[in-house]
Amino acid sequence: MMRLGQVLTLACVSLLMCGRGSAEGPNWSRDFDAAKAEATASGQSMFVLFTGHGWCHACDVLEREVFRTEQFIEFTEGKYKLIELDYNFGDGPGEERREKKLMELRSHYLASAVPTVVLADADGRPYGYLTGYEVGSGPDAYIELLTSAERVRTRFRELLKTADSTSGTERARLLDEALEAISPMLGEISERGDDPLLKFYAPAIDEVLSSIDETDPTAKKYIALKDRRDNWAEGEAMFERLQEFNATKDWSGAISYIDRCLPATSSDSIRWRLEAAKQTYLEWDDRYEEALSNSRRLLSEDGIAEQYRERFLDRESYNLFRLDRVDEAIKHYDKRIADAGNDQEKRLRLLYWKAQMLHGRDPVSVSIEAWRRYRDQVEHGSDKWLTATVLLAREFQRNGSHENAIPLFEEHLNADLSSWVMLDAAASHLALGNRRRCREYIEKAAEQNAKLKDSERLSDQNHFAIVSERIKELTMELGNPIDK
Repeated sequence: MMRLGQVLTLACVSLLMCGRGSAEGPNWSRDFDAAKAEATASGQSMFVLFTGHGWCHACDVLEREVFRTEQFIEFTEGKYKLIELDYNFGDGPGEERREKKLMELRSHYLASAVPTVVLADADGRPYGYLTGYEVGSGPDAYIELLTSAERVRTRFRELLKTADSTSGTERARLLDEALEAISPMLGEISERGDDPLLKFYAPAIDEVLSSIDETDPTAKKYIALKDRRDNWAEGEAMFERLQEFNATKDWSGAISYIDRCLPATSSDSIRWRLEAAKQTYLEWDDRYEEALSNSRRLLSEDGIAEQYRERFLDRESYNLFRLDRVDEAIKHYDKRIADAGNDQEKRLRLLYWKAQMLHGRDPVSVSIEAWRRYRDQVEHGSDKWLTATVLLAREFQRNGSHENAIPLFEEHLNADLSSWVMLDAAASHLALGNRRRCREYIEKAAEQNAKLKDSERLSDQNHFAIVSERIKELTMELGNPIDK
């Protein structure tokens, strides 16, 4: 979640990287309590979106590729009470109350990441989760996920209805079957931070356990589930303690705490989570030499899991850049890119991060080449291509090569009419003395930006403010006031 100042900083990056501001889309409710009351009264299911517009790229892409489409709007109309919980917060008592409320909802619904959609019944009990979004999936694939969740929910309710006409072990069997049906739609404790089946369906589980002998395989299953939750909670206590250090930004204290915890940790999974946290805190504390040594120490261990090996290789290159050991960092990335072989997904990820780490550094020719190489290997017109196109253009702009930047900005605008990129193009035209083209782009950007002026979303309001300020600055440079 972001406060206003953080949003303004990150929004500049988001706008630069092809975010399109729009107030269009379905009719979202943003007052959770009022929306829940309406859902309860009408018997509608709840579609609760946890999102972070402007700072969560996947959230913005999900909205653009799915939520604004006619397919999604038609599918959900009348079926769900749509509720949007946007984790952007301003200043003042009202915003503090809203932040407190939304943090409580995030904790209650186990929505540890954005974007997350919680499908809940009219009483607010979840029966399905959709977390994250794969760029390019589109509305049809997303609607199929919703349809699958509704099929499971229908089966769950049918089993409960049948169970209501029985008793004893037969009722326990049907309740167990219903719980087995709904469980895959809720996710695991490792994803949610708690076991959603135990949290939201405890009465049904307790009834099953009270109706059968504890030696029954079904009883053993739920007892094991509770034991697993207890063990998880014991490990999580350490990470909850780290949140206290986070609140005061005591990174050094967090590192010392982890160093005390590690020798007493018997769980391999918890140990690696602590090591990853320590790496993060070293970097947050600007201890880049130590962070580099720490990542290399962990990479030298036999049997390191692939997910952690990749993570600490990323940290090794990051800290080389932070230490201005750029030549080493480039060689580090180039070797990993070569080692990726035919793994195109991994290769593209490394090409992207190499370009990102070089972005804004001198010599600019190296950054330009990195963005060119990445852009040439991603799908034309995709979000990745749009990002590479505008950032390559920005590096040409930084180099004073506006004649090379403008065609790239225009390629981007042919695929995505971003007001921010319009202003990028205007700036380059102005630098070349093309005042008429500069004025045209400013006017187009102002027209598009005006659509956000009365939006209820804080992120749209921030977007409007940032773009308006840039319009004002460019207009002053142009020397001809333009009515926003």
